[in-house]
Order: sequence, then structure tokens, then C-alpha cells
Amino acid sequence: MSEGIQFSRREGANVERNVIELLTIDEAAELLKLKKSRLRKAIFRREVKFVKLGALIRFRRAHLIEWIEKGTMESVTA
Repeated sequence: MSEGIQFSRREGANVERNVIELLTIDEAAELLKLKKSRLRKAIFRREVKFVKLGALIRFRRAHLIEWIEKGTMESVTA
């Protein structure tokens, strides 16, 4: 008899929602419309949050959006 973990449909949906989407540097650069070199520079300068998995670097979409929002400047009207 197999003793695997089984989820109901409701529990399975909750598990899927908790999975964090991690983006590669290529995907992150494409999302932000930046050159990969600019994103690498931001990593080196610790300007953007990233996840390190061994030698791999990944990004959470929410952290990328947060980084862009930090750089948003208010317009000045004369």
C-alpha cells in the first residue's frame, strides 16, 4: 500500500498559492525591460533583493516591483 501525501482539491489549491514564483535573471530583465548587465550591476550593489540558491540567483516578482516603486519619482509641476 502506497503511503503518499494526498491533498483534497481545496488543500491542493492552497499549496499552489503558497509556491513562490522565482524568476531567472533573463526573465527578470525582460519583465523590467532592462539589460541583464544593468540588473547584474544592481545585484552587485545590493540595490535589488534576490534569492541565492547555491550559485544560482533568482528574483521574487514582488521584490522586483518593490525595487521599481522605490525608484519612482513624483512629478513636479511649476
